[in-house]
Amino acid sequence: MVNYSLDVNTRLPVYFLLAGISIVISVFISYVQKFVPLQLITPSALMLYGIMLWSFNNFAWKSRSVSWLIRIPDLNGIWTGTVTRETGEDINITLTITQSWTRIDLVTESEETISSTRSVKMSIENANCISILFIYKVTGRTGLESGNTGGEGVTELRLINDSGVRKLVGPYYSNKLRKGSVQATISKKNELCE
Repeated sequence: MVNYSLDVNTRLPVYFLLAGISIVISVFISYVQKFVPLQLITPSALMLYGIMLWSFNNFAWKSRSVSWLIRIPDLNGIWTGTVTRETGEDINITLTITQSWTRIDLVTESEETISSTRSVKMSIENANCISILFIYKVTGRTGLESGNTGGEGVTELRLINDSGVRKLVGPYYSNKLRKGSVQATISKKNELCE
């Protein structure tokens, strides 16, 4: 998985909010301990912040109750579709996306190749035009870059809602001077995160 950047920094308010909540909880626990006969070690605000940040990064960010604050779409899952080369050749693909609040992995598999991300940027400023731009490395199924299957490229996929069905569509370009388009539809929601 790689860290992904955003065109709008929606993460900064969350960091401050979690820090403030952890300080309040730490102060409250130390205050309550004065009235408890058993002396316990009060967790530090930094420890609470770490626990809350880990929980938010892996689980809470997907919650509808915070989606208005972070505006990052949950793309986790297995997407199936096609790559259409400019020659007209269609290649069936499976795109597996594993995502947390700060990290993402996009693995595209076809019958002959497998590719994985090297760098990712998500554009979320315009909620009607969310896109994900990524640089990938592709190898043959053997793991080696053989003549026709290896290389690198860039893809920009736009998230669209087509009659209630989420799709990722957009162009791709490779260093083999190939280009074409990608279209994938979510087929299985994946709730697993790093």
